[in-house]
Amino acid sequence: MTIDDAISLVFKEAFDEDGLVVELRSGADPGRDRVSRLLQALAVLFDSNQGNKVLERRLAGALFGIAYSIQTITSTPTPSKGWSKQFMNVERDQICSAVESVFYDQWITPDM
Repeated sequence: MTIDDAISLVFKEAFDEDGLVVELRSGADPGRDRVSRLLQALAVLFDSNQGNKVLERRLAGALFGIAYSIQTITSTPTPSKGWSKQFMNVERDQICSAVESVFYDQWITPDM
């Protein structure tokens, strides 16, 4: 995956009507393939931005939107029955940690 592919995927998942954020709000499980592609994109962003002191504002907004939405939507008292245990127990933390990693310029592994 190229850096341009990674940025496009992050924008899609954050801002598009069929993106991850909207899907989560509707109670749908994102699925392992989608999460894997997003994690790959986040790893590419991390690698490509290591040592950079600045992130492009729209990219930073998309990253923040994904992590914030995942944390707030999935922390409801009654989680959606559509979300898989894999997503709730592992993948949501992996995504949020990968986003943090891009911001902090240090790879963060989620506490499991």
